Amino acid sequence: MLHFRRFLASVHSPELLSRFTAPVVQTLLRNLTRPDFDKIAKEAASFEKTKAIPYRFLTDAELNVAREKAKRKIDEMLQMPLVLDPNADSVDRIISTDPDLESFDQSKMVFIDISMSAKEMTRSVTSRNTDGSLRHVNLRDQRRIINSIYEMEGRSPTPPPALANDEMLSRLLEANEHRYALDWACVQFEPDDPIFVSITNKVYDDIDKRGIYSTLLGTRHYGGLVFYLTSLRNHAKLLASYIKDKKLQDTVWLLQLHATLHNDLSEPADGSMESLINACMQLAELLGGKSLDIIQKSLERLEETIEK
Repeated sequence: MLHFRRFLASVHSPELLSRFTAPVVQTLLRNLTRPDFDKIAKEAASFEKTKAIPYRFLTDAELNVAREKAKRKIDEMLQMPLVLDPNADSVDRIISTDPDLESFDQSKMVFIDISMSAKEMTRSVTSRNTDGSLRHVNLRDQRRIINSIYEMEGRSPTPPPALANDEMLSRLLEANEHRYALDWACVQFEPDDPIFVSITNKVYDDIDKRGIYSTLLGTRHYGGLVFYLTSLRNHAKLLASYIKDKKLQDTVWLLQLHATLHNDLSEPADGSMESLINACMQLAELLGGKSLDIIQKSLERLEETIEK
């Protein structure tokens, strides 16, 4: 399968981000996620310390306010991680060089912006090296230094290699802990970190290979999975799974997402069975190869079911 980075290489980061965050795309991805609020609330509660559950008598107005507050909290928990191009900033940029400061010390000196208004991950970090040069620190070192000073809850000061190791990640995926791997990556890395991109791609690839899309369904990561597969035109199996499960509305949304991202579907899916089948057939022909067979077979089974 094509690696997502190839797609990213052809789309500059601002354009990729604008595609992902476009209101129509976000709406379609959220619809396809089909968030399960009860499931998310229960899972969130399971991580909190066990304590007595408070009971209160509320008026109807107070109950509505409490429900809205809970919904906002769950909406925050369902916020999809950003999709960004892996950063390539691995070289320190020289600001100036002062020969008089050459060999002033055996170690370099690091300077970090500690102003209250600065955001943690965007704080300026510079270093005076032993050769006398003053440099902007590269992005990876900048984040490592910031993490060691401004600790983020759950994030290690130096990124642990555990899941960045292919063998460890493979074991986790074999145990169907895909969501844990993605949550771990979100905590440990920024969304444009090459390690974050590598982990998420491998998780999405494994889910698609095994066809276990329900693993992420209803969670904040499902939208990223769908966007990843659709962007790479590798969403035939996902589309076939919707057709197989008779999720016709989801099929329509996925076709609309493809049309939005690639602008190559002339046959709109308006919700009628005929237009749905025609749009699926057009997409199958556009994707070609194995994708054509996968979608055609799923449509044949659907038509057989309808005839019965």
